[in-house]
Amino acid sequence: STQARTLYSAQLAHGLNIVTNLRLVNTSGTSRQVTLTAVGDDGSSLADPVQVQVPAESIYSADIGTLFGLEGEGTISTGSLVVEADGSGIIGDIIFAEGDTLEYAMSLPLQERLFQEAVFNHISNLPTVFTGFAFYNPGDQAATLQIEAIGTNGLKVAEKTLVLGPGERIARTLTDPDIWPTFGQQSGGYIRIESSQPI
Repeated sequence: STQARTLYSAQLAHGLNIVTNLRLVNTSGTSRQVTLTAVGDDGSSLADPVQVQVPAESIYSADIGTLFGLEGEGTISTGSLVVEADGSGIIGDIIFAEGDTLEYAMSLPLQERLFQEAVFNHISNLPTVFTGFAFYNPGDQAATLQIEAIGTNGLKVAEKTLVLGPGERIARTLTDPDIWPTFGQQSGGYIRIESSQPI
C-alpha cells in the first residue's frame, strides 16, 4: 500500500465521445475521505472539487464527466486530476477511452511521485500508432521542460523546450504542429525529459 496522500493524473478528458473513468482502491483498514479536483489546461478549475468516501479495503469507481458535471453538448473538457486523501492507502488509475466503440483505450496509474527527470522507453510513430505525452505542473512556479527524442541508434533526433506555468498542463503527440510536425516514422528509441520543477 502507498503512503502518499496526494495522487495525480496529467490526463483527463470528457466530451465528443471521449470518456475518462476513475478507479480508486482503499488498501487501508480505515475509511478514507478523498477530495477530487479537476484542473483545466490553464490551471483554472474545471468544476468544484468533489469529496467521496472510500470505505476500508474497497473500490470506488466513477465517470469523470458525470462526477464533475462536464456534460456540455459538442464540447470537450481537458485537464488534470488531483486526488487528495485524508490518510495513506489510496491507489488508483484512470481509463481514457473512445466512449462508444472503445476503438482506443488506455489505462494510466495515478502518479504518487512528482519527477524532474524521466525516460519513456519506447517511441511508436507509424501510420497506425502514435506516441503522445501529457505533463502537469501542480506547483506554484513555472517549470521549464527539455524533451529529447532518441532514435534506435542512440542519437538525438529531435528536441523541444516547453514552459508550463503554475497549474498548467499540456498533452501532445510527437507530430503536433507545436512539437515536431516533421517527425519521421520510428519504432523504437526513447524520450528523455528534464524539468526545472517537479511535474
